[in-house]
Amino acid sequence: MPVIKVDNQVYQGLQQLARPFMDRPNDVLRRLLRLDNGDDGNLSFGQDRPRNPGRFSEMGRVAREILAAEFADDFSRVAPYRCLYEGRKALIYFQNFNKMTDHLWFRIGRAPLEKLAVTRKRAFLCLTCPAMHFAYLIPYGLMAKRQKHFPDYGKGDSLVINVKVGANYWTELQWKIGGYRIAVNGADEAE
Repeated sequence: MPVIKVDNQVYQGLQQLARPFMDRPNDVLRRLLRLDNGDDGNLSFGQDRPRNPGRFSEMGRVAREILAAEFADDFSRVAPYRCLYEGRKALIYFQNFNKMTDHLWFRIGRAPLEKLAVTRKRAFLCLTCPAMHFAYLIPYGLMAKRQKHFPDYGKGDSLVINVKVGANYWTELQWKIGGYRIAVNGADEAE
């Protein structure tokens, strides 16, 4: 298989277009190019590619592991969100970055954040990194309170989060989040 190199800006653009817990860079490029391998091995253009159920079940496995370990409740996925789970007492949104690195990067759409903001249940944002065997389980109310000190942060269509792993530091909010770090079983590093 050929290997291509892309600059950091292109890679970040691919990350923005990736579906959390599911897409590898190749998946994003195939979707953008609307490529699909037919049964005959020939490439066909313009067809939507079916989702990879194995990658989705991996995302579900990590979410279920965290939910079982941290909450005494039954959870179900909230449609149409693939990464939002609701129990009787809590609502948790998961975002994944599955790569060994000293810098985690997440982009979260406005809609799931609005769900967390308006719920009467305990709300959490869970930033996961299965490749490094940990996640940050952050109470949404504390995040929103901290965010008020940075009025220009998160005003667009999405919230970009950069975390310095060694310092457990959320760069945009100038916030040490090590107290919210939990252990998780690892997953294969994303390609």
